[in-house]
Amino acid sequence: MDLMFVEQNGRQKISLILLEVVCNNSDVVIVSEALDSLFDVFKEDHTDPVAKDIALVVKLRNIQPSFKAKIASQKKKLGENVGMSPQLTVVVVVVVVVVVVVVVVVVVVVTIAVVLAVAVALGIQLFQGIVVVVVVVVVVVVVVVVVVVVVVVVVVVVVAVPHAFF
Repeated sequence: MDLMFVEQNGRQKISLILLEVVCNNSDVVIVSEALDSLFDVFKEDHTDPVAKDIALVVKLRNIQPSFKAKIASQKKKLGENVGMSPQLTVVVVVVVVVVVVVVVVVVVVVTIAVVLAVAVALGIQLFQGIVVVVVVVVVVVVVVVVVVVVVVVVVVVVVAVPHAFF
């Protein structure tokens, strides 16, 4: 038996089962997971013939209106399953900030050590070396603060955006 036939046949059977779940289940979370799995099955270009054989695109277009209606009708339930809880969001933000602060401290200490070592190796006087270290540290701290702000904004947006759609 041809291995390609077996793979296509298996993909076709799995897809039909997933499509049945998508079409016949009333729970939006289950339907979403089935759709996600279906997309995983067809993520490779070589699966296009199987998708065509089972009329995947046509079937997905046909279920779109009912899926949107299910989302609208289960709006409150979806709020529990979409995104992170506010408590988890706070924990994630705090952990990210702590990790970034630790990284900043390590980078600053290493930077000071490297700059002073280079200054000594080049024969730069201690005062000039300290000025260079201060400038480098200020630049590093500014960059890290910007990174922390961006990370916090991204985390908040990633957590908040799913709720905006429902």
